[in-house]
Amino acid sequence: MNDLYKTKKVLLGLKKCQSNSCKGCPYDDIEDCTSHLMEDAFDVIAAQKEMMNRKEMAKAKPGFITLTAGTVYSSDGIAVVMTENGRVAIRVNDILSVSDLVEVRGSEVRLNDARQTTFYVCETIEEILGKIADMKGEEK
Repeated sequence: MNDLYKTKKVLLGLKKCQSNSCKGCPYDDIEDCTSHLMEDAFDVIAAQKEMMNRKEMAKAKPGFITLTAGTVYSSDGIAVVMTENGRVAIRVNDILSVSDLVEVRGSEVRLNDARQTTFYVCETIEEILGKIADMKGEEK
């Protein structure tokens, strides 16, 4: 479930709970619906907090973008899963190349250093370009 859908679902659920009206509530058919609503609400709040933390981290390091580091697992040479390992701040001017990892909806970021350090990140190329554009807009 994407974050926007989950946020809308939680907001509608909260409005329905507040008015004591289950009709049209996305949690109506779920046993112990208020517990599920609260779990989803905590998830939405945690995601918002994480996004604010990422923005603060990026602002604290001018010229850097924050990406979600990942590990790509493979089976018989085919990438199958990417897991999140935390955040990594990368200086934009150090990026040599970015390649799609379509199978796992992520990217490979290669740096322009002596070892050509490579990071596997959970963001797509489009998301990385968006972060770079946002960062460049903040510098001006």
